[in-house]
Amino acid sequence: ATMKVEAAAVMPPTARVVVVGDSGVGKSALVTRFAGDKFRSDLAATVGVDCAMRTMEVRESDGGAASSVKLQVWDTAGAERVGAITRAYLRNARVAVVVFSLEAPARTAPSVAKWVEEVREHSPQAQVVVVGSQSDRADQDVADANAAGFWLRPDVFFPSADLPNYHCVSAKTNDGVERLFRH
Repeated sequence: ATMKVEAAAVMPPTARVVVVGDSGVGKSALVTRFAGDKFRSDLAATVGVDCAMRTMEVRESDGGAASSVKLQVWDTAGAERVGAITRAYLRNARVAVVVFSLEAPARTAPSVAKWVEEVREHSPQAQVVVVGSQSDRADQDVADANAAGFWLRPDVFFPSADLPNYHCVSAKTNDGVERLFRH
């Protein structure tokens, strides 16, 4: 008798992505849009953490071959002070997405540096990405300046040469969301 041997399915590697930022900046809407391609304006504030998974094809930054990766995206509560729960999820993160709102930049952008510092303290290996969310609701002057690359002045927020990447997104219109997570 012959036995049929099937090749084991190759599971894509998993990368932990942790999304942090102040309350009300659009973290949950961003994760919901990415994971399920849906937008809900009535999302309740996250208590603790939520997790979404999605496998996607990504390319190396040098334009090499595409490969599959399973993104485990953790949506954390936006408490003003990082709690033990958020710190626990930051450990072993491959990427930390620090979100502020373009609708209320004067209120939310100043804390970006604090969040980046928390990430670097608790997850020094993580790539940090700063995200201006709710771009569809931004004041036109802010949106225009942001698009021109002037609004988020890295030298103001990050005096060191170790500057994070920056993306502008809208979970409502889906503008920039795929690009952010493929980055």
